[in-house]
Amino acid sequence: MVTAEYRLRNFYIYDDLATFPDDGKRREIIDGDLVVNAAPVPRHQRVSRNLQRILDSHLVRSGQGELFNAPIDVRLGEDVFEPDLLVVVPGAQARVAQKYIEGPPALVVEILSPSSSEWDRGRKATAYARHGIREYWILDPDRRLLERFVLRNGAYARDASQGSGTVETPLLPGLRVPLEEVWAD
Repeated sequence: MVTAEYRLRNFYIYDDLATFPDDGKRREIIDGDLVVNAAPVPRHQRVSRNLQRILDSHLVRSGQGELFNAPIDVRLGEDVFEPDLLVVVPGAQARVAQKYIEGPPALVVEILSPSSSEWDRGRKATAYARHGIREYWILDPDRRLLERFVLRNGAYARDASQGSGTVETPLLPGLRVPLEEVWAD
């Protein structure tokens, strides 16, 4: 149980996550604030699975990194995130620890839900940039849109926004993401 001290201050740390029930809800901590979201809907999970297959196939073939999917904690100081997908590349700041990923992954992917859109585009994006995550992809299944943000001078700049065709990134040379496969049911 979270102590009254934390409740009164509304300040949470990584160790507090272990005190919550395993109820299928996603919990993240940003600047001491606890954010709780419901489990994703099937459409969200299909898009995640489709992109996961494409990314994982490329990473296994190329040896450029390792893919992880939710639920997995990413610990950045006392901030804790649970992105939908993330890529850790060799030689980067992220380290795969026993219970979580520690430090910024090279790439983080969030798939929007109606309840998470504002959060993913706002405070979470700002925190990801502050912690040095080099690329941030936001996928909107309803609009069938992938937005690719690249870290420049400590903030994200939109580098691409597309709903069809193929997405590529210099972060993972040779990767080609056919968006029709990502949106496929």
